[in-house]
Amino acid sequence: MVSPEVRSELAVPLEVGDEVRGVINVDADRPDAFRADDQELLSELARLAADVIRNTWLYEQLRHKARLFESLISVARRSTPR
Repeated sequence: MVSPEVRSELAVPLEVGDEVRGVINVDADRPDAFRADDQELLSELARLAADVIRNTWLYEQLRHKARLFESLISVARRSTPR
């Protein structure tokens, strides 16, 4: 929803790998509020945020796989005759 007070807007994609996962958007109540260095800064923040999202996803995938391996080991230990 666009507010009537918004006079300037800057948006950059939040790309994780080759996929756009969202947009980081800032706006201001005055015209021409953003310069090229603002866009560069916001783009760098988007890149860093995408790295955090990707690393968090990878970490969660590893945790899930570790739980699966622990379950397999537990089942194997119970089914091995002593």
